[in-house]
Amino acid sequence: KYGLQARVAYTWRSSYFVSSQDSLGPNDPTYTGSTGFMDASIFYAVDKHLKIGATGSNLLNETITTYNQITKSGIRALRGINQQDRRFTIGVRMGF
Repeated sequence: KYGLQARVAYTWRSSYFVSSQDSLGPNDPTYTGSTGFMDASIFYAVDKHLKIGATGSNLLNETITTYNQITKSGIRALRGINQQDRRFTIGVRMGF
C-alpha cells in the first residue's frame, strides 16, 4: 500500500512501412528501422493520497533511422537518423 514502487519497461518495435511516397523521392517508399526504448519510474507513497517520484524515458538514448526503398527488389538507402532525447521528470501525484 505505502512505500516504494519501481517499474522498468523495454519496448521494441521492428522495422515498419511509413509511406508509399516520400518528398525526397516521389516514388520511393519509406521505412523506419527497428529500435527499442527503455523507460523507468520510481515513486514513494507517503500516504494513501500522496506519492513523490521520478521517471526517465529513452534511458538508452536510442535513435530512429528511416530508409527509402530505391529499387523494386527491396534495396534500401539511408534517409535519416533522428536522435530521440532522454527525458527525466520529477513529480508529485495526489489522489482523492
